[in-house]
Amino acid sequence: MAVLPGMSHAQTAFIRAFRHSPTGPRPNDWPSPAILRRWLRKPTFRSAYQSLIALTRNQLSFQLLCASLQSVQDLHSDIRHRDTDSGRLSKSQRAICLDLLKLTRTHLPRAKAAPLNEDDQALGLAPPPLLPTATIEAQSISVECHPLLPSSEGPQ
Repeated sequence: MAVLPGMSHAQTAFIRAFRHSPTGPRPNDWPSPAILRRWLRKPTFRSAYQSLIALTRNQLSFQLLCASLQSVQDLHSDIRHRDTDSGRLSKSQRAICLDLLKLTRTHLPRAKAAPLNEDDQALGLAPPPLLPTATIEAQSISVECHPLLPSSEGPQ
């Protein structure tokens, strides 16, 4: 294995461990905090480490958004088929879906309203509003969620 430019063999092995496992190296293969601080002083290692952190955050956000979308679809299907017994979610499944929506709301940023273009400003039109929020209630669990876009506001 070739050593990455500007890094030692140990630093290269540490960075490449994230390629083989999303959790990175095994806990006993991590450097001590003092060594990691020393490594982070080097611009090459710090840049690679920050890149891994950004990549992991993006992956987390995307997977959370996908899971939240599936939860919304499951809840929607459950509401549409409330008259029949087919496809009904159990109380625990519904609670899991709602908890996931709460987590998504606190984690992902809320979309901003689109700015006015010049034609709209000339006509004196107001900016388009954000989509209204909907409140979902089930078994005394209530969560306010946006039908399409989650919010970054903290729990209420």
